[in-house]
Amino acid sequence: MKNSLIFLLILLLACSESEHPKQAQLLNILKDLDIPQNNRETIHCLIIPNGGCSGCISSAEAYVMENLDKNPQLFVVFTAIQSKKILKSRLGDLFSHPRVKVDVKNVVLRENLNSIYPMMYHFQAGKLLEVEDLNPENIQKYQ
Repeated sequence: MKNSLIFLLILLLACSESEHPKQAQLLNILKDLDIPQNNRETIHCLIIPNGGCSGCISSAEAYVMENLDKNPQLFVVFTAIQSKKILKSRLGDLFSHPRVKVDVKNVVLRENLNSIYPMMYHFQAGKLLEVEDLNPENIQKYQ
């Protein structure tokens, strides 16, 4: 009887949904930047670093300029910004878009989620579903 209870407990723990290792950190970032996190719809959070893979970053910025208004579930975070003035000149009117956030407090760096690549995080109901490094080839699937 005791062995079957232990087996049942192990089986339940093994079958339970596990949390993505970056979920807690990313939820902190969303909270700090006032990005909704408990929507029933899937939320896509694109984090674009200031430096790193220049082709990847340029592709991500072009994607944002073309698709932000088409996708109401897309939120964009620009992080590791050295100059808000330069970013504003690159983005134009999108700089003040309500779903574009500038990480002036470097929350992404503080939470150890910085990368040289733009990163796409997919959420639903407060759970992190998927994380993707974006490059000029795979960003096209979002258009």
